[in-house]
Amino acid sequence: TTGALAVTDARALRVSDPVSAASMALTVGGDLTLAAAVSTPGTLDLEVSGAVTQGTAPVTATTLLGRAASLSLDMAGNSVATLGAFTTTGAFALADSRPLSVSGPLSAASASLGVAGDLTLAGTMSIPGTLSLSATGAITQPGGTVAAGTLTGNAASASLGQANAVGTLGAFATTGGFALTDGQALTVSGPVSASSASLVVAGDLALTGTITTPGTLTLSSTGAITQTSGTVTAITLTGSAASVTLSQNNTVTTLGAFATTGSFALANGQALTVAGPLLAGTANLSTAGNLTLAGTVTTPGTLTLAAGGAITQSGGSITAGVLAGNGASAALGSTGNSVGTLGGFSTTGAFALTDARPLT
Repeated sequence: TTGALAVTDARALRVSDPVSAASMALTVGGDLTLAAAVSTPGTLDLEVSGAVTQGTAPVTATTLLGRAASLSLDMAGNSVATLGAFTTTGAFALADSRPLSVSGPLSAASASLGVAGDLTLAGTMSIPGTLSLSATGAITQPGGTVAAGTLTGNAASASLGQANAVGTLGAFATTGGFALTDGQALTVSGPVSASSASLVVAGDLALTGTITTPGTLTLSSTGAITQTSGTVTAITLTGSAASVTLSQNNTVTTLGAFATTGSFALANGQALTVAGPLLAGTANLSTAGNLTLAGTVTTPGTLTLAAGGAITQSGGSITAGVLAGNGASAALGSTGNSVGTLGGFSTTGAFALTDARPLT
């Protein structure tokens, strides 16, 4: 039809022949099976009391909206420009052969969006289970929020910068940058892989899985950052938190600007350069190789430096109430150093400390 098509069926409905209309509304009192092509340049409204499933023919629509017990439109040839308001009590799955904008709201027990192109999240998504976002292009979020028990996916890049509510960040891979802002505590089970990554969390940030980036990893939390398992691999690590304990066998090349109101601890399985500034109540830097202090390290409490190799200071300064540690050797020669007490410190080689204040 060249006009609108509206069909109401009190029982299950199977679409076995191609259907085309300017807009389409299907109201079904049971399951809806799309076994043939469904095409509209307007809105496709599916109001279904049962499950919506699809055969091998595509669905083409400018806007898709509706409700169902569950929906599975997983045919790769589907072409949907906008996903509008859709509610399912069960799972929701949509495969799309073109860029997709989610205006929402979308509510489902679990949801999967697979897009050939960019995926734009402009509306609210409420998923108590797992939300999987897959795009060959960029995932962006100009509006709305994502509320999900677990977030997983892959994309060229992902930037979810709204006040989201994600409980767990699972496996997510991007060839470009990855950024997630979360309005609640977050657990990263991973693995997360990206050229650079930023996690901004209103609450505690628990790292239990692997995070890998050849660029900069930024961890920002209003609570504690902890690491019970997994590893962090990053060229540069920066961030802020109430406290930080990264105690696994991490692989960080440079520790950049990091500030904590409480303690800071980093265990590293390779040589580490501290570009800083590092500001913490107490700080513990442990590395399996050389430790190079190139920037400012400030703590009113105890600064512990432990290195499998040499500890050197190429720039910056140390301000610490107490300095302690161990290494193959230690040469802390900056004239700007301000250490109150030299505590337990052992080296197999030479030890040198320049201090601009009285030392105990």
